[in-house]
Amino acid sequence: MTCGNARAYRPSEDAQLPNRNHFYLSVTGEGQYFRVRPSNSSVLEGGEVTISCEVGNRVGTVQWVKDGFAYVIQQNGEIVGHPRLKLIGDQSSGIFNLKITDASLTDDGEYECQVGRYLRIKPIRASAHLIVTCQTVMAVVCATFLNLELWLRYFHLLAVLTSQ
Repeated sequence: MTCGNARAYRPSEDAQLPNRNHFYLSVTGEGQYFRVRPSNSSVLEGGEVTISCEVGNRVGTVQWVKDGFAYVIQQNGEIVGHPRLKLIGDQSSGIFNLKITDASLTDDGEYECQVGRYLRIKPIRASAHLIVTCQTVMAVVCATFLNLELWLRYFHLLAVLTSQ
């Protein structure tokens, strides 16, 4: 059955599809795509961050990769070996967000949301960088600026006093 440049795809009986009760409509030039791409973000050590990934027309398997290492994601969204990471969102609606709790400096890096190939549908991928800032560093930076401000006030006061 065809309609313009669209064709209905009816999987064979032994095909392993996410849901065999649905027909997948493929339009020439249109495949799976990102509705929301992951975006660069930062989090304070010990904080919580969610990296978004929403997919339209998804037929391939979604996985998250950090610095080239693919996470193993269980059905319940938990990530094997990484108890602070979890896949959250309504997967049936194409939402595959990665939530990181109690952020650690080891979480800093490049994250990639990947959607695999399915039959003739091409794979897609999008990445974002996460920066985890150390609380100690932030405290030192704040203290340094505070000390700088105090020194500037001192020198200003000294300049005022010596000019009189």
